[in-house]
Amino acid sequence: MQVFNLGRANIYHVSVVTTLSCVFVVMLVAMGMLHSLYFSPLPYPDSERIVKLEYPMFDENDNESSEAFNYPSLMHLYEHKPAAMEQLAMVHYAEQLLTSDADAPQVESAYVSPEWFSIFDMPLAMGRVITEPVDESSPLAVLSFQAWQNHFNGDPNILNKTLRLDEREFTIVGVAAERFYEPNLKKLTHNTAVWLPWQYNLTSEEAKPYWWNRYALNLMVGKLATGVEHEQVSLSLSNEMNTLWRSKVSDSEYFAKWHIGIRAMPLKSIMLGKSPLLLFGMFVVSLGLLGIALLNISNLYLARLSQIQRRLAIQAVVGAKIRDIALMQWLPLLALCLVSLVVAIGASYVICQWLQKELVGLLPQAQLISLTWQSVLALGLVALLTSWLLLLAGMSAIRFRHLTHMLKQSGKGNAVVVSERVQRFMAVSQLSISIILTFFCFNVGIAAISHLKNAYAVDLKNKYEVTFYAPDTMPRDEYTEVMRQASEALGNTAEVIAVSRSRSPIGQGVGTWSLQEVETLERVHPVGRVVDSGYLEFFSLPLLQGQFFDSEAVRRGEQQLIINKTFAEQLGGEEKALGKRLSFNITDEDAAFEIIGVVADLAVPGEPALPHVYRAVQGSNAALIKTQQPVTKSHFAALLTQVHPALKIFSFKSLTAQREQYLLTDTLVTYGALFIFALALLLVIIGLFGVFRYSQSLKVSYYGTKMVLGAKHSDLTREDLTTHFKHIGIALMISLTGCLLLSPYFQQTFNVAEFSIAAVGIVLVSSSCLYFSLQQILRRSLNALINPSELVKGYA
Repeated sequence: MQVFNLGRANIYHVSVVTTLSCVFVVMLVAMGMLHSLYFSPLPYPDSERIVKLEYPMFDENDNESSEAFNYPSLMHLYEHKPAAMEQLAMVHYAEQLLTSDADAPQVESAYVSPEWFSIFDMPLAMGRVITEPVDESSPLAVLSFQAWQNHFNGDPNILNKTLRLDEREFTIVGVAAERFYEPNLKKLTHNTAVWLPWQYNLTSEEAKPYWWNRYALNLMVGKLATGVEHEQVSLSLSNEMNTLWRSKVSDSEYFAKWHIGIRAMPLKSIMLGKSPLLLFGMFVVSLGLLGIALLNISNLYLARLSQIQRRLAIQAVVGAKIRDIALMQWLPLLALCLVSLVVAIGASYVICQWLQKELVGLLPQAQLISLTWQSVLALGLVALLTSWLLLLAGMSAIRFRHLTHMLKQSGKGNAVVVSERVQRFMAVSQLSISIILTFFCFNVGIAAISHLKNAYAVDLKNKYEVTFYAPDTMPRDEYTEVMRQASEALGNTAEVIAVSRSRSPIGQGVGTWSLQEVETLERVHPVGRVVDSGYLEFFSLPLLQGQFFDSEAVRRGEQQLIINKTFAEQLGGEEKALGKRLSFNITDEDAAFEIIGVVADLAVPGEPALPHVYRAVQGSNAALIKTQQPVTKSHFAALLTQVHPALKIFSFKSLTAQREQYLLTDTLVTYGALFIFALALLLVIIGLFGVFRYSQSLKVSYYGTKMVLGAKHSDLTREDLTTHFKHIGIALMISLTGCLLLSPYFQQTFNVAEFSIAAVGIVLVSSSCLYFSLQQILRRSLNALINPSELVKGYA
């Protein structure tokens, strides 16, 4: 609207404030998030010295097979703390039932060594933390503030009371303060409800001696000694721990050429993940939007100067110098920028408060997002610079020598003129920035939408994952039988259509198996999944070759595998893969598995298609069920107590909800890209219309003269479009270079088709803006075209 009503001062002011406010909000939120999450220290003492120690395992091809500690290595490193580490702490994450509560809700627990509380300096609402050594602690518990409120109603006398997790009781000795921010070492959505002594962790006694097992829930954090670099610790501990591990698995042919390492990862890099890249990208996008906004407002300001050039002429006649005129013009510009700044600060504060709540589980440490004074100060400098740049653009367009001549000629002529070179620069810059912004928004949006569309693209409607709970004291044979009976009981109900004694594939970690082809002795490393005989049919994965698992063959213990399409292609094709035998131990003829089928890939969001191998067993303590209609946990709770009085439902999760939760980040990126794209497109359309409108207004007398000489509207349109396409050619080369250079930095793949779509879109939009702007001018009377001063007033 402001393009067609530039003569109205209020429209001019509203247009400038609105445009700048939108851009300043995006920029301030980006700078606030960058500063509070990336540049500010974490809320722990000496946080720059805190590291997470990772334990990657590498196969014979030096490919990382997994990243997780085995129990003996973890304990050895803790008990033999190197001098380079000031402190070391262990943590075991678990999910358990709070059986002391009548509803037995599922809560998240963390078994920690006492150093954990010291490293993260946990503030307390009451009581104390666990300080007893690892092997000497009593069964104590420290509650989170949220758990204290939600499960114990904020009981002020909670200390020394007892809670029960599964079958074990713990005495509550402390409650964490509300302001404590837990480091997300496990996953974004983990919220520990209770911290417990390490010695009671849930790692089974049978598994603790094995040096080749991997436990993703057993982690280690530490604080570096003063002056020690994390790279130095990684190198020294890798050599030491690899030597120890090799000596412990020397009798295993499977691990003959494997090795392990230690990575000391700075805590901030673990907690933030890839979010700094997203934040920097958002900041760069805001700079691009600011560039477009400056070009837009420059056009508005130049048109405004054309409107008030008579006033400028009077000021020049009465003796005002250039710097006086510049100061009088700068103050209104500064006022508009400051108003935009105030609006942006208010809007950004509200947005940051909203993001703190809405981005939990999407962005690491989202609760730390805030509007910092440093980011506000930086934006204030940007606003000051913006007003100065706009003033510079306006002053460079004023021909001061012509101001006094205007009054002598009764206001005829134009003292505000932008050179053709500057007009060309503005047009090319606008087009180049627009194409680059559109390309990256389109690129990110398409990638995110593709992930949303293809991830777990199987039917998940009315499908649920049920995890059973039975006491640890139950004998193993009885436990196995109870789990089998529980699955059968579910399958026999009227609501349930199908049952698979397997776990949900959504969100599972990627663990590779090192297998050898029996005939060629070639090593292969597919992702391994242990399922039951009905798992693949449960998800309706198309069978491409061979057959599905047979429940009777599984019960007999036959060594069979089914692989996915990607793995089959690695083995020479779907037909050739059938019948091949793979083995963990090539020296044992009876240990070989035969490939009996090939199924389609199950897409995983954000990852390329990986080779998968499925091995069927008789089931676990979890079941996947498909029902006639939506159901809840309460439908089956009473049924399971009939199977065994101690049997409970540990967790009941909808696979559709799991998928939505797992893809929340992609959803956020998609909507963010669409918002930036819409805002950029709006600014582009307004800006391009302004560029063309102003440049065409300076050629009004030229158009009138050409029409007097017989030129038609189509001739003038063709002439302007020819010039426009020359600008587009230059802009395409600049934007192509920019996209090629920036794509690797933002970890985006340059796609010719997507760049072409972005470029064609901007070409069509810009050409339409030029065409409609020109038609408005040419529809004027010939007298108006020949007398451009009147026309400029109409535009201004």
